[in-house]
Amino acid sequence: MHKLTAVILILFTSVLIWASTLRQVGMVDLPGSPGFDEAVFAKGMLLISHATDSTVEIFDPKKRRVIGKVSDMSQPHGIAVDEEGGRAYIANSGANNLVVLSTADFQVQRTIALPFSPRALLYVPQTKLLYVVCAEAQRLLTVDPQLGTTTHVADTPAHPEYLAFDPGRGLIYVT
Repeated sequence: MHKLTAVILILFTSVLIWASTLRQVGMVDLPGSPGFDEAVFAKGMLLISHATDSTVEIFDPKKRRVIGKVSDMSQPHGIAVDEEGGRAYIANSGANNLVVLSTADFQVQRTIALPFSPRALLYVPQTKLLYVVCAEAQRLLTVDPQLGTTTHVADTPAHPEYLAFDPGRGLIYVT
């Protein structure tokens, strides 16, 4: 019992120390239902997908405010960034496509049609490919963003949700 108390005390102290180093950089008032779907950094800006409002907000942490918005989306969810190529990819779930956004000016460049509704995205710089979770269809897609085509479709035995890449082993993990 004493060991458990000591572990809890150490964890509690660690959380307090970590929390004391956090600082609020701003508050973002997003329209529609509370919450957001995904948030990623691209060229120092925070891109926030908001499926219930069908928008992606672009937040500038230095100015502490929303500086832009990608409107007319259809249930945007996952976002992946190709830093080297200067592009962000947004899973436009309701339209069965990916929206390609320039990270230079945050303007829509084009869309990439998909056979299924995308949910989560992962861009792997080593392969220059996008990996796309289509949860409802129980599929994992490989997309070549340069060609704008789906190069591989893999069936999954369950509903995949998230992706992670292990660069050391060259493996993609799917939850």
